[in-house]
Amino acid sequence: MKHPSKCMQWLLLQSARSSAFSIVVPCRVAGESPLFDSARKAQQQNGDAYLPPEYKAKGHLSPKADVYAFGLSLLQIVTGVEAPNHLLERVRAEVLEGREASLLDRKAGDWDVGVGDRLLAVGLWCCCDTPEERPVMWVVAQELGKLWAAVEQCVGAPAQQRQAPLPSR
Repeated sequence: MKHPSKCMQWLLLQSARSSAFSIVVPCRVAGESPLFDSARKAQQQNGDAYLPPEYKAKGHLSPKADVYAFGLSLLQIVTGVEAPNHLLERVRAEVLEGREASLLDRKAGDWDVGVGDRLLAVGLWCCCDTPEERPVMWVVAQELGKLWAAVEQCVGAPAQQRQAPLPSR
């Protein structure tokens, strides 16, 4: 991984553009934004892919529905797969076969396989079939923060001395 700050910036920007926000923000927001237009378009194309299994089966929406949607979005970002339909099944199958490296998006540049594996693991953890098995979002954020710090340490600059640049509009 040559530019972890740029890679992490790209990861966060892609996450912000993902349609996971279409669950949380389905309404029109004052002052149109490409972010919300993108989320609305993705929701129309992908239907209920971001809805957790408990909602699809029984119509129950748990507090961990957003964790599920975030996990699926993270898997999309790591794999480079735009359409989330059947992505979770594919990732689970490849991981069970020990082929995690084959899932990593080559268009994102050179991956540190350990970082890629960890991102896939966090994404799959967020996409557990039952809400009880999923982590709470602050734990996910903590895990991603640890990963960020580890990558920064490997590159040689302390994480607390570097700030990720804000995405430009």
